[in-house]
Amino acid sequence: VYITDLVSSVVTPNQELAGFEKVEIPAGGSRVVTIPVLSAQLAVWSVQNEWVVEPGVFSVKVGTSDVVFAQADLTVT
Repeated sequence: VYITDLVSSVVTPNQELAGFEKVEIPAGGSRVVTIPVLSAQLAVWSVQNEWVVEPGVFSVKVGTSDVVFAQADLTVT
């Protein structure tokens, strides 16, 4: 799971690894995998010298690598 903060008051990475799990799936198979992402993982160190989760849109990518993925947006209010 990769997360990108699309609009932030501070400089953030282009994308950040938020979690992963190595699984083996046979050809033609499928499997449900749960990878929790905590709200603290969306926090940035603010100019007020504290961790804050800013409202806005985050891009969430899930896939086999940082280039092969499905993407959705998460809105934090």
